[in-house]
Amino acid sequence: MDYHTHNPNIPPGTGIINLSRAVIQAPDTFQPVPGGLYSAGIHPWWTSDEHLEQEQRGVAQLAQHPQVVVIGECGLDTLRGGSLDRQLALLKWHIQLAAAVRKPLTLHCVRAFHLLLALSKELKAQAAQASQASQASPISQISPAIQPLPVPPPRMVIHGFRGGPALAAQLLSAGFELSFGPRHNPASFQQTPPHLRHQETDAEPS
Repeated sequence: MDYHTHNPNIPPGTGIINLSRAVIQAPDTFQPVPGGLYSAGIHPWWTSDEHLEQEQRGVAQLAQHPQVVVIGECGLDTLRGGSLDRQLALLKWHIQLAAAVRKPLTLHCVRAFHLLLALSKELKAQAAQASQASQASPISQISPAIQPLPVPPPRMVIHGFRGGPALAAQLLSAGFELSFGPRHNPASFQQTPPHLRHQETDAEPS
C-alpha cells in the first residue's frame, strides 16, 4: 500500500491519493473512482494565501466522504508557507477534524519536529485532565474557526520521514507513526515497529 501519493492514475486501492488543491477548493468536483482511496487536507505551503476558509470548508466536506480515508497532508514547514503561528493554528484545526471523523492524519514536517513534539505533550496533558465523558466534536460543529484540541487525538502519521534513529525514537515514543519514502534512513526504518510503519512514493501525477 502506497500510503501517500499525488498520482491519481494508480490502480484503485493500491495507494492513498492526496487530492489536489483544485479539488479542495471545489469539493463538489470530487469524482472518486470505484475502490479508490483518498486524503484531503491543506498543505502548509498554501497557508500564505487568502483562501484558507474556503479550503477549510472544502476539506471539512471531503472528510465526510467514505473514500477519503485520511485527513492531510497538513503540518508545519519553517521554510515555506505562512507564519508558524498560522500553520500551527491550522494544524490544530486538522487534528480536531480528523478526530471528529475518526480518520488518521498525515503530517508534513520540515524543521519543526520540536513543535510537533510540544504539541504531542499538549494533547497528552489535555487527555490526562479530560473526564471520561469527553468526546471529539461532531462534524456538524467543525467550522473554519479554530476549536480546542480533541481528546483523544487521532492517529498521526509523519509522511516522507528521513530523520535518524534518535529522532524516530522520540516521535514514536510521543505517539506518532512514520511513513517512509524511497529516500529514508534505513536504521530508522528498521527500528520502527511494523504496525507503526508505512511506505509511500509521494509520487507526482503521471
